[in-house]
Amino acid sequence: MNKLLNFIGNILYIGMIIFDVIEFLALPVLFLIIGLMNSFPWQYYAITIGGYFALFIVLEIILHFIFKALDKKYTPLIERKLEKYFNKFSKK
Repeated sequence: MNKLLNFIGNILYIGMIIFDVIEFLALPVLFLIIGLMNSFPWQYYAITIGGYFALFIVLEIILHFIFKALDKKYTPLIERKLEKYFNKFSKK
């Protein structure tokens, strides 16, 4: 019974990882759908989706320097999520 619960927990945990990736990519997919519905050229996709990721990176850099100036610890969003997943799998 314990192995069955462990297996179900692993399957649900993988589902949570997939959900986090989908959550991160939801806005670019929305840009993609809007572009496809309106038949925009490829430049639209490059600007909107590339801009989304560029703004995300710039925001992370700004937060890093703000927290460094305040002498507080800041862990980027991607690093926090990856640590959470690696800690889960390393416990086994």
